[in-house]
Amino acid sequence: MIRMIKKILKKKYNVVDGSKIPLKGFRFCGSEFQDNQFFIKSAENEAIKILNNLEISNKTTILDIGCGYGRVAIGLKRVNQNINYIGMDVHPKAINWCAKYLGDEKYSFSRIDFENERYNEDGKKIDDNFQFKISDKSIDCIYLYSVFSHMKEEHMITYLNDFKRILKVNGKIHFTTFIEENVPDFEINPADYLSQELSGPLHVVRYKKEHIFDLLNNLGFNIISFSYGTEADSQSAVVLNLK
Repeated sequence: MIRMIKKILKKKYNVVDGSKIPLKGFRFCGSEFQDNQFFIKSAENEAIKILNNLEISNKTTILDIGCGYGRVAIGLKRVNQNINYIGMDVHPKAINWCAKYLGDEKYSFSRIDFENERYNEDGKKIDDNFQFKISDKSIDCIYLYSVFSHMKEEHMITYLNDFKRILKVNGKIHFTTFIEENVPDFEINPADYLSQELSGPLHVVRYKKEHIFDLLNNLGFNIISFSYGTEADSQSAVVLNLK
């Protein structure tokens, strides 16, 4: 009995409908994600959305930046196990969990130790020498969910510039952030926004629609689609490709 209790206490995941998912304390989304069935369904729905919006096939290589404890990877495994997937995050425990319980010959995970005032304050500085450890022209799709929404504008630009290096010719980017009309070009933790208290660095990064669209155009991207307020906490979704 003691051995069984110890084994349960050491358990690092739940199994739901055949999939390993993180324990409730490691699900960084809203409170609704504490429900196992909601978590699984949301993972599947997100994966289906990615497959449709980014036109993913079995030969696709997708880079998921900010993968956390693998919600997107879990969903993709459930609906299409044959793609090539690379998950990256600044949280070492999250990456270790994903590598141990989700990693295989097609799904790999690695840590990115870059600075972020909210999530990785002591990370490596993002400067002119910044590059992801990804080969040139090797990625079909880059997915960032709630990453640019917690990142300085200059760091977002640096990320996007390196994406141009690693994307294949017809590659696409899907990202979310807070985008509104009739607001300042760029704001961190804007007052009286989202009906919640914004606390700590980079809790909410918000852009004026016209400003971020001009920025993306000047960086050499086409905006394929824009979905206002459809994502977590009323973030908007943008899909891009290279000009």
